[in-house]
Amino acid sequence: MPWIGLRKGCVEEKDIEKYLMENGIHYVRKIELEIQVGDEWVPFLVFEVLGMIEGFAEEMSHTFNCPSLESGPHLVLGEISAKLWDEGAKIIFPDGSQRIIPIYTFDAFLDVRMPTNKVKGLKGQIIIAGNIFDLPLTLEDLAKIEKMGKKYIEKVEKAASVYGVTKILSSEVREKLLEKEKKEIKYEVDYDAGLAIVMVGNKLQTVTIPRLVILLAEEKMYEQIKEVYSSAPEPLKKKLKESLLEYYEFKKANRQEKESLEKLFRDIGIAPN
Repeated sequence: MPWIGLRKGCVEEKDIEKYLMENGIHYVRKIELEIQVGDEWVPFLVFEVLGMIEGFAEEMSHTFNCPSLESGPHLVLGEISAKLWDEGAKIIFPDGSQRIIPIYTFDAFLDVRMPTNKVKGLKGQIIIAGNIFDLPLTLEDLAKIEKMGKKYIEKVEKAASVYGVTKILSSEVREKLLEKEKKEIKYEVDYDAGLAIVMVGNKLQTVTIPRLVILLAEEKMYEQIKEVYSSAPEPLKKKLKESLLEYYEFKKANRQEKESLEKLFRDIGIAPN
């Protein structure tokens, strides 16, 4: 939605709200942010409004003798057809001078909207299967995304590789991932039963052998996968191959993991699709 605002502290909020109402402009929420204009960080009180407001900031700046701001579809910077563009804010000063500052970068490849380094106080967003999630993602967010399908978790992984893990994942999520990395996997395989007893950390569970090799792959335990695969009877090897190839399809967007898995496949005689 379009934004209209004034430098924070210039005018009482109630007076701005009254002015907007008198001019037929209705707002849905208020936002406080800072924008870097030259060497100065300027605080603004911004109103997210309904309808078009192009040119209205100039009138507000003149009326209140205060720096004003507007943003909306008329301030898209770049070509949308390129699927990567900036969204700008126009800052207008009482003397009539103005500046356009990029405040968001929109990445249509990953459906990510990320604040630029010219603005403080705004959150990034990512769209997953039509749902908008604020960034960084929480554990609850990831649980919802995981239920939507593997390809959406892969989308989050790609976003993290492009924009940085700290911008995409919350500290809580990063801590959980570190805990997972520290867990040691111990296991015993019963080929006759087609099962394995697995201990991850202090948790004991029974899993199928195809599930075991995926757990080992998650921990980059490729030598152990080779041992399990080479010792498996031929009917089981077919199932292991299917599981590993499915896992490969999920992970191949990550160049490092793709190369590691392809090396594993060469060693055990599997041809990736």
